[in-house]
Amino acid sequence: MTDKQLQQQVVKLKELVNEGIVRFEKPSVFSEALENVRFDENGKVDPASVDKHVRALLTVVEMA
Repeated sequence: MTDKQLQQQVVKLKELVNEGIVRFEKPSVFSEALENVRFDENGKVDPASVDKHVRALLTVVEMA
């Protein structure tokens, strides 16, 4: 996955969570992992902050 694809998918996932389309029970390793995703001063996702839980969610969202 390229950095551009990662950026697009993380933003889409965060939008789905904010809209209530994707929900998590709290506390959840998935919600915590998504909260730990960092963005730089330009609003770009820091790929190093995207862990295996977020990547798994991105795969599910991509398939939906």
